[in-house]
Amino acid sequence: MCPANLYNELIIGFLYSDASRAYASCVKGVNQVGICAIIAALNSSIGNFVGSRVMGKYGMRPVLGFAVLFDLLMYVLCLLWIPTEETSWIAYLIFMWLGVSQALWNLLLTNFYAESFADKHEL
Repeated sequence: MCPANLYNELIIGFLYSDASRAYASCVKGVNQVGICAIIAALNSSIGNFVGSRVMGKYGMRPVLGFAVLFDLLMYVLCLLWIPTEETSWIAYLIFMWLGVSQALWNLLLTNFYAESFADKHEL
């Protein structure tokens, strides 16, 4: 297991447990948790589509660099944001970012395992 795989699982755990509890239910209300999950899933599919196109054209390194930078900015936003009624829309932005982050790391890991085990077709 590579460390990126563990990091990907931590992102998924943060998305479905901590972010849902801290940002969706506390900031937007319990009735908005489903909408936030849909926003994350929709942006995950968009991130997979765009990321696969970029990875096919430029390779894995630009996507990896963008994913790391993207995650750092997302975590800084999560740490520095002080929720108010006027800035509650940022909760939706956080779920958009989490969806794209999950997509990029899933795409990177799939590509990494496909290249690492090219001779194993049953994978």
